[in-house]
Amino acid sequence: SLAMFSRDGYHSPTVSTIRVGPGEAVARLASARKAGYVVSNGYGRLKGQTIRVGHMGDHTEADLERVLAALDAPGFATASTTR
Repeated sequence: SLAMFSRDGYHSPTVSTIRVGPGEAVARLASARKAGYVVSNGYGRLKGQTIRVGHMGDHTEADLERVLAALDAPGFATASTTR
């Protein structure tokens, strides 16, 4: 399952960094991209341990919920997007 990397009170208004289980980042990223979402791996020491989801611009809370649900779905991202 997914969890926020940052602690409460330290979340960014422009990007969320999601902690994933060991060895899951690459597979989750590939599945999310296949479903039409643009997400990124962590970088530096967080590469392979986190996924970054940007939320600047024309995104709604519902859009972000769909991305997170796809990343957390059994079998990773199997949902499709209408974007």
